[in-house]
Amino acid sequence: RRTMLGLAASLFESWPGIQPVSRSRIYLSAPMGPASRPFLNAAIRVETDLSGTELLRICKAIEQRLGRASANRWMDRVIDVDILLLGGELIEDPELKVPHSGLLVRSFALIPAAEIGGELVHPGFGKMLRDCAIPKPVGLRLQGCL
Repeated sequence: RRTMLGLAASLFESWPGIQPVSRSRIYLSAPMGPASRPFLNAAIRVETDLSGTELLRICKAIEQRLGRASANRWMDRVIDVDILLLGGELIEDPELKVPHSGLLVRSFALIPAAEIGGELVHPGFGKMLRDCAIPKPVGLRLQGCL
């Protein structure tokens, strides 16, 4: 699974129009919902002029290329690529919500995002990510580098 995270990050960072900036470390978290095994989580920070819709298409293409078959939420899956923030944009479309709706309430998303973009301001909340992050999250274990 660590290999899959690294491959997804490399594919995303090499996509035309995307410039890599940094990668977080990898964190292990307990499964949510009916998933049976723990999740590995990480974040990457990029610079781009692409729209949220274009980035979502890229995320879905990478998931498909890496073998994601299940569209069911909360189930075990090979990979899940999400857009957490897109600059200061607020996007409320049926297919895309930015900032990601779980960013501030899921330590497995917030901690890696704050690690590589702590100075970024959550546009809906008005605080920097580092000020939102839980210092010692329960159930989240560091697993190494991405």
